[in-house]
Parts: sequence; C-alpha cells; structure tokens
Amino acid sequence: MRFSTILSKSVSHFSAHLNFIFARIAVGMKKPERNKYFCMSLLGESYGDNIKPLSDYLAENEERAQIVWAFNKHFTGLSSCPHKAVKLYTFSYYYHMLTSKFILSNARLNQRMMHKRKGQVYLQTWHGTALKRLGTDIKRQRSPWEQMYNPGVFEFDVGNTDIMISGSRFMTNIFREKFQYKGMIAETGTPRTDIFFHYNPMIKTKVCQAFGLEEGKQLILYAPTYRADKQYTFYDIDLKKVKDTWERKTGRSCDIMVRLHPKLRPNKQAFEQVFGNNITDASAYSDMQELLYATDLFVTDYSSTMFDFMYTGRPVLLYTPDRESYNRGFYFQLQELPFMVINNNNEIEHQLNAFDANSYATRIELFKRKIGSVESGNATEQVIRLLQTYNECN
Repeated sequence: MRFSTILSKSVSHFSAHLNFIFARIAVGMKKPERNKYFCMSLLGESYGDNIKPLSDYLAENEERAQIVWAFNKHFTGLSSCPHKAVKLYTFSYYYHMLTSKFILSNARLNQRMMHKRKGQVYLQTWHGTALKRLGTDIKRQRSPWEQMYNPGVFEFDVGNTDIMISGSRFMTNIFREKFQYKGMIAETGTPRTDIFFHYNPMIKTKVCQAFGLEEGKQLILYAPTYRADKQYTFYDIDLKKVKDTWERKTGRSCDIMVRLHPKLRPNKQAFEQVFGNNITDASAYSDMQELLYATDLFVTDYSSTMFDFMYTGRPVLLYTPDRESYNRGFYFQLQELPFMVINNNNEIEHQLNAFDANSYATRIELFKRKIGSVESGNATEQVIRLLQTYNECN
C-alpha cells in the first residue's frame, strides 16, 4: 500500500476516533432513547435493502419513532431519504448511534463503525439469499495493515449481534454454521422481499417517470454484481439481442435499464462505451427493490437479487461468462437454480425462445421448498414487532 494511502487512512481513522470521544463525552450518562432507530444499509452505500422497509414502516406506523440514517461521503442518493441523515465517522454519526435504542444493519460493522452501549439492541438482517460462500467458508489473507486498521470485523459483528432474521431454513443454517452465530435467529422472512407480494402499480409509474420511459412497455433490467477489479470486462452482454429476442417472443416492445453495483463509482464514459448511449442508466436510482418490482425480465449474473426477483414469478436470465474465474465457491450449482443460464451471447436467442412460464413456475416452487423459504410478504411488520417485544423483555 502506498505511503500516501496509509497516511490518508491514518488521518481518517484518528479523526473518527476523536469524533467518537467527543460524542461519548457529550452523551455522558444519558441512556439510549427508547424509540430511536439508527439505520445503515451496505455500510452507508445504500438507502434500501432490508433496512428501508423497516424505517418506512416505523415512519408510517410509530408516531414516536425517531429514525436516523447513516451514509458514507460518496453516497449520491441523499435527497431520496426523508429521515435525519448523518455521514459516517462524524460527531453526529457517533452521537446518534450512541443514543439510539436500536442499531439496524444489513452488513457487518467493524469496531470503527459501531460502538454499542449497554441497553442497545443490534439487529443484523444480512442482505439476501446466498449463492456465494460466506463467513468461515471464505479464506482470505489480510495484510498486517488491514488487520491493524480493520481488526476482527467478522468476530466483532457476530459478537455484538442480538437478533438476526432469516428468510429461509437454508439461510438460518448458513448463519449458524458459517457465521457461527449462537444468538436469536427469527425466521420472519426478509423485509426487502415484501414488496413483491403486494400489488402496487404506482411503483412502475414512479420508475418510468424517473427515467422518462413509457409505462406500456416491458422493462428489461440488467444488474450485474460487483467485481473486485472494478472493470466492465464481463458486462459485455448483447442487450440489443436480449431486447430483440424478448420482443419477438412476447410480442411487446421493451425498454432496457442497467443498474451497476453501488461500489462502482459513476463513470459515464465507461458506461456508454460498454452499453451505448441509448441504454437507461439506473445506477443512481435509490431503491433496487422498486426497480425489480417494475421489471418484466431480469438479467444478472451472481447477484442475490435473483432470489428476490424469483418471488415475482417473472423470468431471470443469468449471464455468466466468467463463472470459472469468478466462482469463489457457490452453495448451488448454477444448473440447480430455476433460472435461465447462458455463458455467452450466442446462447441468448435459444434460452429466451425456449422459456416456458409453466415449467418455470414449477421450478421456482421446487427451489423454494428446497431452501425452506418462509417469505410471505409480511416480514417487515414481523421484524418490528420482534424488536418491540425484545425491548420489553430485556
């Protein structure tokens, strides 16, 4: 690691530590506020996932609820958050975290991000059904600097978690075996999937209006997962061929949206070079679940969003040209999944033309039984009730 990077990180770490000390002094002996919720999604890179429906429910149904969201300095969707917002590692960040009764996160928090006090409740929702291996199944060498700067993230987060939620027997087992978590796991379902169980045509209207698209057209969404090299090399799917084939198959015209992973910083030139300038860039849209709800054909690769979209009953196409090099160990063979899978652009027409809605519905039901899915569309309410009950009993 370059000296300048080490210096920058050291200064940032020292500044965060000072802000925490000042916040802790300001809090003093004040107890966590009973109806205050501190929310974070994907380490401050998102306003969505499992945490957003929880905060939305609280805002609509709990008059006394105080809701605070934390975002990193690169987050661009701040205007979409109607709640109190703070930036990571600032005085306000630590003050509101220290004074909240509930800390809600869908990703592991390290010792710099979370300072949990006695009387606080930490809910870990995680973020989706796992295809890629997690926890103790990941063997990764960490540099001496990384171990010093960000020590024991996995153990720290698991050790501080009071409640985990799960959407299936499969994920409950993952949390027990791969996270080695011994605390409470409630199979409530996952709040981020609730949206797919309730009819709400205004969501598609909202999405279409955001991008100036015609509501009467089908929407094709391509949302590939993140790759560590931050390159677009394997995002070379022929979206025009996908569109043309699906239009012939269904007899309806389509529009295409692309949403890149939040960790890929905006790069208009690279985006247009790979996808062209006639493709709608939906990367900055704040709520991935709304995009999925509005989508008629979902294209991805190894993203867990495929399992969310499964509950719509609509088709999923997996484009996996780098499956061998990307595979860090999958819990399912791609052929086990109920979705269409292609390795290259030459297979697009065959797979889409061969799609049969009835056999697809059967495969989905079999897969849901296989993983022991408990998703029913009311996970959000169940989780809030769980938090309130836990609070009363502890």
